[in-house]
Amino acid sequence: ELSSLAVGTSSGSGNSITGIRNALCILFPTERSRDREREREQARERESVRGNVRAREINKERARESERKQERESERERDKEKEQERERERERERDRGRARERQQESKRDRERK
Repeated sequence: ELSSLAVGTSSGSGNSITGIRNALCILFPTERSRDREREREQARERESVRGNVRAREINKERARESERKQERESERERDKEKEQERERERERERDRGRARERQQESKRDRERK
């Protein structure tokens, strides 16, 4: 995809531009090759942008998942605390029941005497 410009010299092969021995060949890109290189560069940039966008999406999803996990953990902790409070309340109720029984038993003992 390169065009060449041959520049001849006068030594060796006279003034012949095609003389290989002393010819200097300068290569330069054609318009089409520049267009293709530009297209390749744009494609690389698009891929880079897509990659960056995808990476950001992945990071956002990971952050959301982490947040959901934390919320589930907090909810489990709250449920655990509620269950512990219910258990303490049941224990207090049992204690009150036992205290009532002792009072009644004590009352019966006094009545018997």
